[in-house]
Amino acid sequence: MKEKPRMKYREERKYLGQYTPRTDGLAKASGKARFTDDITMNYMYPNMLHMRMLHSPYPHAKIKSIDTSKAEALPGVKAVLRYDDPEVLALPDHSLTFSDAVGTWSREQSWTYGVFDRRILGTHAHRVGDELGVAVAADTEEIAQKAIDLCEVEWEVLPFVLTIKEAMAEDAPILHPEINPDNNFVPVSVADKDGVWFNQGDFEKAYEEAEVKVEASCEMFDTEPGALENWSGMVYWKDDEMLIVSNSYCVDQTRYSMHKYFGVPISKLRVITPYQGGQHGRQDTNEQYFYFVNALLSKKTGCPVKY
Repeated sequence: MKEKPRMKYREERKYLGQYTPRTDGLAKASGKARFTDDITMNYMYPNMLHMRMLHSPYPHAKIKSIDTSKAEALPGVKAVLRYDDPEVLALPDHSLTFSDAVGTWSREQSWTYGVFDRRILGTHAHRVGDELGVAVAADTEEIAQKAIDLCEVEWEVLPFVLTIKEAMAEDAPILHPEINPDNNFVPVSVADKDGVWFNQGDFEKAYEEAEVKVEASCEMFDTEPGALENWSGMVYWKDDEMLIVSNSYCVDQTRYSMHKYFGVPISKLRVITPYQGGQHGRQDTNEQYFYFVNALLSKKTGCPVKY
């Protein structure tokens, strides 16, 4: 079979424009690559516990109360962490938006406009499946889920909308009254920071003087990149040292976030990120919500905790 002619370059180079095999290609193609799930197994960590959190069945609701007594009494349950526990209440608000290592703890330096719109194990659900209220660490995933199912939750179901236009309406339910009690827009005082906006020229004047005017509208929809691996991670907080096995590539940022949230010295924090089953902007939010809950449950039990 004849080889297809290759494009000739004006200048031959050693690397640019040449075929270079991926360094991880053979390991992945042969099945030898080890992902987060592969290196957080019970045979490697015999005392490892599994964590589950309560998921909201409603798109918009608040927890009025939770009775966790049946979950706590279930054999195999090692710890229950509630929204009203002192160690949970002591944690600062979290940013649900895309954030960097600084974005979740410093309102002054955050480049996400300083919007801290989520409590860790809070009581206000903003979507079906929202993780909140209570977390359980147990010997197996099945026991942890059964314990969550045994929790008796009293909900206050709230009105909700499904489109951006509905959320912008004057009578729309307010999702974050703690950020803006008047509407669902980010307050100008929070968003209008130096370096956020760049203005050049007079738009209104130019628009009026234009020979042709075109007006259009655009609707954007939130998308979820199709990564082949679920979020997962394990935290082992023993004495003054913390080990985190994560499938987020932000190793340094995860390390820094845990340092800022819990005060563990950087020198005592180790983050391991093996191969990843996809990225695409999905798994680059370093300080994922569950890592903080994992850490608290690990400290409480003295065991590594995986979600």
